[in-house]
Amino acid sequence: MFIKIPRKKEIITALCAVSIVLIALSVFGQIYKFTLNDGQDRYLTTIFNLDAEVNFPTFLSMGMLLFCSVLLVLIGRSRYALEVKYRWHWIILGLIFFGMAVDEMLQLHEMTIPPIRNYFHTTGVFHFAWVIPAGFFLVVLFLFYLKFLGELPGRFKNLFFLLASVYIGGAFGIEMIGGLIASGQGENSLFYALVTNTEESMEIFGLILFIYTLLAFIESLEGDIALRSE
Repeated sequence: MFIKIPRKKEIITALCAVSIVLIALSVFGQIYKFTLNDGQDRYLTTIFNLDAEVNFPTFLSMGMLLFCSVLLVLIGRSRYALEVKYRWHWIILGLIFFGMAVDEMLQLHEMTIPPIRNYFHTTGVFHFAWVIPAGFFLVVLFLFYLKFLGELPGRFKNLFFLLASVYIGGAFGIEMIGGLIASGQGENSLFYALVTNTEESMEIFGLILFIYTLLAFIESLEGDIALRSE
């Protein structure tokens, strides 16, 4: 199977450059919004806001999630052809990332917040109540992948734990801090905006690190997946 893609260094450099620019535009936009524009949005502050929907950062995140999904399924196919242990773990993870890409565009998880919040009367760190079912799913996923992670080569095991710490730390840890702020002070403040920008930035760099890890893993397979760089 021949896959022709740019070199890993070029992909990661391009993603980092685009991400840094978008993060800077988002942060500066929020500073402008709350210090010079009385907390009112402008078109430019909206289309670059990391915490807004269907804008440039959303398309970047969705694209990276889809790319991760493709790479995971590609690895899974090669493992399946060779009947390697845990081959289905790669494919299942690829499908999960595809679902995450769809959710990134449609914001499906946010639709679960009102009914869960109303049912459990959540507040504080659980203000964004979607973290409750997502947290349970994450625990189940971790247990399911525990042996899989344990049998990865040491370098990739460390990278997986690092990228998971960055991504989950943003998506859950900083999200819960944001929920605490929103629950007590509301969402229309520079402090809240900076916290959500930190959360989204961690998710973005967690995805970049994941893409790097997957590309490096594909390169390590050599004959199993023939990877041709331009």
